[in-house]
Amino acid sequence: MPDGPEKETNMNKYSCNGFRDVTAETMVEAAEKFAGRMARQRFGRRGYVRTLNQNAYAADGRLAEYSSFIGLNRGNETTGSNVNFTVHKS
Repeated sequence: MPDGPEKETNMNKYSCNGFRDVTAETMVEAAEKFAGRMARQRFGRRGYVRTLNQNAYAADGRLAEYSSFIGLNRGNETTGSNVNFTVHKS
């Protein structure tokens, strides 16, 4: 039996084209994970996510569209690009 109070979490499964599904508490958390995967896929282990914006969503909460800047620091300059993607609640 655990010593402390148990925190009840409501984990959901989310999907995004081109990536394996993730489990997260919120759709925004899932979008951050997918953006991180995109950054690492394009720029390697040092790739990062700078901003994440929700552009549109379905009123029933099934999906949302996000945009993010992903990039890589190289000395005094930053290389990167904006990406757009949709997250679906599975």
